Amino acid sequence: MRFYFSRIVNISEEDDIEERMGAADFGNWLHKVLERLDIDYRLKGQPVSEPIIRSLLEEEFANSMKGRVVESGMNLLLYDMARQLMLDFQRQQNSLPNLTVIGTEQTLKTKLRVSMGEGRDPLEVTIAGKIDRIERFGDIIRIVDYKTGKVDLKNRISPDQLREKLLHDGGQEKMRQVWLYRYLALKTIQEKSGLPRSDNDGDIYPAVGMPVEAGFYSFRDVPGGFKTNPVQFGTEQSVADYIAESEELLGELVRAMLNPDEPFKRTDQLDTCEYCDFKGICGR
Repeated sequence: MRFYFSRIVNISEEDDIEERMGAADFGNWLHKVLERLDIDYRLKGQPVSEPIIRSLLEEEFANSMKGRVVESGMNLLLYDMARQLMLDFQRQQNSLPNLTVIGTEQTLKTKLRVSMGEGRDPLEVTIAGKIDRIERFGDIIRIVDYKTGKVDLKNRISPDQLREKLLHDGGQEKMRQVWLYRYLALKTIQEKSGLPRSDNDGDIYPAVGMPVEAGFYSFRDVPGGFKTNPVQFGTEQSVADYIAESEELLGELVRAMLNPDEPFKRTDQLDTCEYCDFKGICGR
């Protein structure tokens, strides 16, 4: 339903500037700092020091938190927490000599032809995702999403339950995200022989034949490091099989979204409504 409000009928709500920093503001602020650290330093092979982190936190707070102050109250507590989390995370990153940042804030996308049923022409759709970071750890390519909230990836699910979870379980959004990010990375490597390092179409990091994982860095659990739960549709699965199984599931999702007999509906995950811009409209 949120997708319907925001993307189909293009309803938007005015931003209210509140004195207290909200959860979305906090997350966006840290994401901007992480992006600056990667673009200005790690992509260039430059060291990241504590004074640099403190300076960027201050700069990006001023840029994105206009009208807010941090001299006292909850904003001061959140600022101190953000500074400690960022320092802890960067210390962990600096301790990994086999870690190399390949790209940041890159959009991975591919075209998919979806069969719409008998008597109807196939539909070409774009599948895309904006990736917080692409990194190489040892011989593994990792597709990274930053999370300022909790990440609780379930243990690997049996293949016979996987389809139902990915297609219909509203509580599996993080597993669905790592599935799609890994699919997009593998498909991009198949089409371009590598992954984009920048917005320049010719700036490709060669990655043919390299294993690919997708996962999260959670700032609720910095010591836990990179959290991944690769979706596997079977044992000893090839890249080609993973792509084929993923595209079959994506086809089912697209057909369901475009089915006029299946209305858009409100989520059954009520905790996601707390920060939704449209909760007043739908009555949650």
